[in-house]
Amino acid sequence: MDIKQLEAIEAKIATAKSEADRAKGSRDALLAQMEKDYGVKTIEEAEKLEADLTAQAQDLAAKVDESFAALQVAYAEAVG
Repeated sequence: MDIKQLEAIEAKIATAKSEADRAKGSRDALLAQMEKDYGVKTIEEAEKLEADLTAQAQDLAAKVDESFAALQVAYAEAVG
């Protein structure tokens, strides 16, 4: 291995460190935003919140469908 190869490896290491630092900064910013917006501090908490909110949305959609069906029946009976 000569000096040029070592310098190339050193440059690649420096680039990788820089990219890792940027990724860590982005991750930290996203985690801070998640905590601010949704009160979660970890990805696991965010995934649980997503599952809970999805379940709530499905429940609400089912209730809307049931209410709409009941309203259709009531309207049909009223109009005749």
